Amino acid sequence: MEHSNSKNNIVLKSKPHHSVDVITDPFYSKENLQHIRDGIAALDAGLGLEHEIEEG
Repeated sequence: MEHSNSKNNIVLKSKPHHSVDVITDPFYSKENLQHIRDGIAALDAGLGLEHEIEEG
């Protein structure tokens, strides 16, 4: 059984013998969320650069 708690972004996976692994998603780390907030603030302040989308 797998359960994801979207508020805290923690995944619990049941294993045999009733043990449980707790896995956190690094995307939602404090550092990464602050990086995203800083980027949004920079864009809101007009510091973004417009460019064409490059296809891989």
